[in-house]
Amino acid sequence: MERVDNHDGLIQHYKGHLQGDPEDVSVTQALAQVYFDKGDVESAKFYADHLLNKGVKNAQLYQLRGQIHDKQGESELAVKRYTQSVDVGNRTSSIHVMLGVAFCKQDRFSEAEAEFNKARLKGHNDVTIKNNLAVIYLAQVGTNMWLKC
Repeated sequence: MERVDNHDGLIQHYKGHLQGDPEDVSVTQALAQVYFDKGDVESAKFYADHLLNKGVKNAQLYQLRGQIHDKQGESELAVKRYTQSVDVGNRTSSIHVMLGVAFCKQDRFSEAEAEFNKARLKGHNDVTIKNNLAVIYLAQVGTNMWLKC
């Protein structure tokens, strides 16, 4: 079901499983992820927060909650969750790109650049990294030009 992006089918599948075992953390987390991938941020937030409130701590859940914060325009909270994800073992290049984007949204350009470079060193797509670095450069130039006026 996942390969064809059948979000509704996956949601029904996971909900059916939860009817039999409502405490299944992995299924609840998978359900939150599918809701996020579908674009239903409110439902993703509901299930992710439910798990966090139960004390669940893992890299994927922290990353997902960071992505939810980011979609809701809460970049400071996104940075917090992304950092927690790294702290508990997320070693992917993507988490550094997400951190870089969140830092950039806060005009924390040097931190954003450092995160993009970490992602690049971990083999992330060069074009993606260069585009993000160009955005930082343009944002800094724009800020400097505005300050000179």
